[in-house]
Amino acid sequence: MAVLTFAAARERVLAGVGPIERKEEIEVAAGLGRVLAAPIVAPIDVPNHDNSAMDGYGVRLADLSPERETTLTVMADLPAGDRLQRPLAAGEAVRIMTGAPIPADCDCVVMQEVVRRTGNQVTIPTGQKINQNIRPAGEDMRAGSRILEQGRCLTPADLGLITSLGLTTLPVVERVRVALLSTGNELQIPGSPLPPGHVYDSNRATLRAALQAMGVTVIDLGLVRDDREQIQTALREGAARADAVISTGGVSVGDYDLVKEVLQQEGEINFWKVAMKPGKPQAYGRLGRAAFFWSAG
Repeated sequence: MAVLTFAAARERVLAGVGPIERKEEIEVAAGLGRVLAAPIVAPIDVPNHDNSAMDGYGVRLADLSPERETTLTVMADLPAGDRLQRPLAAGEAVRIMTGAPIPADCDCVVMQEVVRRTGNQVTIPTGQKINQNIRPAGEDMRAGSRILEQGRCLTPADLGLITSLGLTTLPVVERVRVALLSTGNELQIPGSPLPPGHVYDSNRATLRAALQAMGVTVIDLGLVRDDREQIQTALREGAARADAVISTGGVSVGDYDLVKEVLQQEGEINFWKVAMKPGKPQAYGRLGRAAFFWSAG
């Protein structure tokens, strides 16, 4: 096979793989970094009620004089989460906190910094406007509107947004499954004695961590010796369980480099040399429905 440029090799790989079609439903709390499998549609208005955008006083604009200050009677305090059980009457005001529901017949909220309060009397300056400092229901999100589109990789802010809709689960694309193995009689598992001429199997640990950092589900097939049957069994298992199989070691021209031989029997090789340094000896192919990737040790 000819030695490919890096760009050409990349194009071949991209042409041979496709998106994951499998979907699953997960809890919102587990959604960070996951990819939406369907749009998120708001089931409710957010906020679901007209509410105050300020700490201040809710009034009826019709009670306020356009020429002079107006003094009103404060009939109640209304914190967020509470609701006034009756409409405002003429000449009344309600002490209202940010986020509290707007009472019936209240059409203006005056911020607390501009009023004077004496006992249960509050004096309102001129210049107030209809619906000022009132956030209407659905201002942030309307029921039935598409909030997040299919294919979006979810961020912390997205999860907060979804939670504000009262949703507890999400439709997401299943994670990519990658089977990982190392081959070579010279490799030793860390923690075991290291005979002369042997090295510890560090490539698999590096690849496993890199895949996990990408949000991939790793199927670790372990260390496989230079044995045709063991390699064949491992590659078959990887192809059956994963979307892609990654192997290190065992594809060169040595008498004991058996991965290429087994791969030719079990699947197909697209390329196995790339014009780059380091990394020239690397391969890409297919093992059944799974993509296969190999790199030198």
